[in-house]
Amino acid sequence: MRRSLIGLAAALLVVLGIVASVVRVPAGTGAWCGGRYLGPGLQLKLPLARVSFYESAEQRLSFARPIVTQDGEELDFELALRYRWDFQRLPLEPVDPVRLTGRFLDRLRSIDGEYPRQQAGSRASSELRTLADELPIVIGDFQATYPSPALEELRAAARPTDERVVVVGMDGLDWVLLDRLIAAGKCPTFARMKREGAWGEIESRRPVLSPLIWTSMGTGRPPEVHGVLDFVAKDPATNKDVPITNQFRNVHAFWNILSEIDVSVNVVNWWATYPAEPIDGVMVSERVFYQLFGIRPPLDDPHNVSPPEVAAEVLPLLVEADQIDFEEVREYADISRDEYDQALEEARLADNPFDNRINHLRKIIAVTRGVFNVGRWLVEQRPADLTVLYIEGTDTIGHRFAHYLPPRLSWVDGDEYRSYRDTMGRYYEYCDRLLGDLMELAPGDTTWIVVADHGFYTGVARPRIQPDDFIMGAAQWHRMVGVFLASGPHVRQGRIPRVHIDDLCRTLLWLHGAPMSNQLSGRALTDMMRPEFSEAIPTSEVATYEDLPRTWMLDRQPPSDSTSSSILDASRLAELQALGYVADDGQTAIREQQDQPPAQSELEARATEPYNRAKIAHRDGDLEGAERYYLQAIEIDPQFALAMFSLSSVYADMGNHEQRLRWILRALDTQHAQLPAKALVDMVDAADAAGLLERMLPALDALRPRWEHSSTYFSARGLALLRLGHAERAEQEFLAALELDPADPIATEELLRLADQGRPLATDRILEAHLAAVSTDLKRLNDLAVVCLRQRRPELAERALERVLESDPTNPGVASNMAVALQMQGKREEAAAVLERAVSAHLDDASLRFNYGAVLASLDRNQEALREFDAAERLGAEGARLIVARAKVLVRLGRVDEAHQLLEENRRRYPDQPEIVELLAVLQGGG
Repeated sequence: MRRSLIGLAAALLVVLGIVASVVRVPAGTGAWCGGRYLGPGLQLKLPLARVSFYESAEQRLSFARPIVTQDGEELDFELALRYRWDFQRLPLEPVDPVRLTGRFLDRLRSIDGEYPRQQAGSRASSELRTLADELPIVIGDFQATYPSPALEELRAAARPTDERVVVVGMDGLDWVLLDRLIAAGKCPTFARMKREGAWGEIESRRPVLSPLIWTSMGTGRPPEVHGVLDFVAKDPATNKDVPITNQFRNVHAFWNILSEIDVSVNVVNWWATYPAEPIDGVMVSERVFYQLFGIRPPLDDPHNVSPPEVAAEVLPLLVEADQIDFEEVREYADISRDEYDQALEEARLADNPFDNRINHLRKIIAVTRGVFNVGRWLVEQRPADLTVLYIEGTDTIGHRFAHYLPPRLSWVDGDEYRSYRDTMGRYYEYCDRLLGDLMELAPGDTTWIVVADHGFYTGVARPRIQPDDFIMGAAQWHRMVGVFLASGPHVRQGRIPRVHIDDLCRTLLWLHGAPMSNQLSGRALTDMMRPEFSEAIPTSEVATYEDLPRTWMLDRQPPSDSTSSSILDASRLAELQALGYVADDGQTAIREQQDQPPAQSELEARATEPYNRAKIAHRDGDLEGAERYYLQAIEIDPQFALAMFSLSSVYADMGNHEQRLRWILRALDTQHAQLPAKALVDMVDAADAAGLLERMLPALDALRPRWEHSSTYFSARGLALLRLGHAERAEQEFLAALELDPADPIATEELLRLADQGRPLATDRILEAHLAAVSTDLKRLNDLAVVCLRQRRPELAERALERVLESDPTNPGVASNMAVALQMQGKREEAAAVLERAVSAHLDDASLRFNYGAVLASLDRNQEALREFDAAERLGAEGARLIVARAKVLVRLGRVDEAHQLLEENRRRYPDQPEIVELLAVLQGGG
């Protein structure tokens, strides 16, 4: 009996042990026991081990408390957030989740208020991230709010218009190709918008790099102010290159401002919108549209879409590249099934799958369709006052296929030309169809805007390099004007005389009744709307938007899951490399002119951001700032030859030719293959200006092994010899240059000069050979025209410039050159027509306005000429030529006293200007 009882007790103990070793974890929770995570259901554990249960679902938390800012203001700070427990980081020893939550709340309540009001959101983010590192939690989205006088002022001044607007941004959409397709009846949607609505050439800004320009379009601020200065940035946590994010943006965008006045906004795929920002509407960041080949992209990052819960509706609308099959690709490219299969196999085995043109085409088609899919869903299911879509494919298709457009360029392979000659045009037609489908879904009173950040060279003459060539510069294919179209019942018909990229932000704020800040660049395009509509919109002002909460700022570090983010970031960087925007080492392709390719080096930090800042400063005439930023870039990358070469041009503008020569020599000493041959010519010019020309021939001899395959090398030697008085030897060097390149502009011009001095040279044959060699080369046609104008050969200059203007009809420099060529032949009316078109696209170009005024004056259109001279002066033009030109026109208009006063006022300013003295003498003598 006793044995039975003992056995029974033992069995009972076993049963109890088994029972004590089993725990039931309810659905929707997770358990932590003995350093091990237990999922929902029946789980085994040690019999005496303590179990802590945690909610596995995302938790919501909100609280409010008063804070005092640095400004002494007392604010009721409110924080609402979502978080979940990180079961991989829970402590080994059990901790009551209530106590952990208590610690979390205590830390949140300890957030101090000693910082400026507008930084409250970012400082809250910093505290949350610290907590997320210290406690086993994962922070989801959050929003920090507090009373704000600036916010109250903005809302009080707002006059919402209830206007429904849809903007479709199309990167690089170009008028030359689009007009050609419209004329052929192949783009009916674009044709209808242009016929029935307002249109114009939108003027861009250098450097023409998409993240910089599209952020300017979103903020109405230049890059040096908004802070987005590159395609990529260094992740502070990993020190790796990552695609640029909104955490580098310093100012508010139109979607932030409109959201604060209860104007709903949807934003899809805009540059630098990751992490998706909390706005009054839906934001789908550009990261959603990154593509991988062969696997489904990891899109579980909650920061891809805002609000995060709509991601479940957005993600099924995306299209993967692998869904684009041969039959669809065949609609764009004349290739066989074998060629298609071979391309995909090559892409599968390649280090960079985007390098294969056909494979990349699949991605372009897929992403374009995905963006329009999301746009249709928003228009139908989540309509907003303003919906904004961004299409990158109109630029990407150019970088991969623009050089195949007809007519065939001399350096393009014949078989590839036959396969891809229609690819870019057919993609434009595809965008036209998708846009037309989207327009049919929207209410009839919607205002539609199609806007590009720049154009793309698609005409008869194009750059003589691959448009996806990093070394020579993809940005060289960007044309400085792109497409602007607007249509709708409130839009007037006709051309808008001036549109600039800075105008978009102001225009969208104005259309929706938001107060304007004078900090914004550009103007509201009131002239694109019917007068009765424009006049009915009340306008108001605020001093700044920058005292508003910075809801997009999350401690300047985009939160993301490391695995999914790294995969997508690597894919995006690979595509930017294939497009020629980024080198294999992550450096941005910053080159914009054919004679200035970028250096390529292993950067320990990003040298391209200060380089871009230097380019902007130099463009704006800030020579000291340009010098400072170039030196910063060189300090970061001591082998950055292009920065050295660019710095030399700053010293040239400063008149410091010794420093100019020093930096050219240092750039040449890096022996970077990408350094332009023009550096040799600049070296000779700098040495000549510095009085050191005699040293250049030995220096050029030393450089010969590296440069003797370049015609510019022999032209540089010829220039040095000519300036040292050795004309016959110089002539031989120039002829050697033309043997290597019949279109060498320096050799051509110097030989023409030598012929004028009596040297027996066949100049007509030299010029015709030159023209034949550059018949489709955009830059070199213009270079030839400049040579011909200087040598008084306007007929040949006109022939060359006709081809350039066919490809770039409103280029101000080309138009001015053509006007000179035409005037030299007595074709003044034609010269005026060329300049008029250019002026309509570049109203802020002072030099162009002066040139147009001069042509109008030669036609005796004096009142119009005076208007142009006045405009040139307002835009900063000055000098004796302008004074004399204005005075002559005033005399013709019978305003002699004004002319006399103008000349008297400027006689002391320009004492050595004979025309002023002569004209004054004529007026004083009554002649």
